[in-house]
Amino acid sequence: MLIAGGFDNEPTCGRPLGMRIDRDGYLIVVDAYLGIFKINVATGACLTIINESEFVNTMRFIEVCLYM
Repeated sequence: MLIAGGFDNEPTCGRPLGMRIDRDGYLIVVDAYLGIFKINVATGACLTIINESEFVNTMRFIEVCLYM
C-alpha cells in the first residue's frame, strides 16, 4: 500500500522488515532504513539498539537480528 508520496518517503518514514516480541516482552522492530529498536509496549518507550549509521557491516546486522 502506498501512503502519501509512495516509496520516495521510505528513507524518512522507514520500512519495517520485521517485528517480534522478545523474552522480556519488548517489541523488537527491524527497519531497513532506521535501524533496530526495542520498544516497551506498555509505556511506548523506544531504545535504539542499532541506528542506520551502524548498518555498514551487513553480517553484523544479520547476526543481531538472528540472536535477539
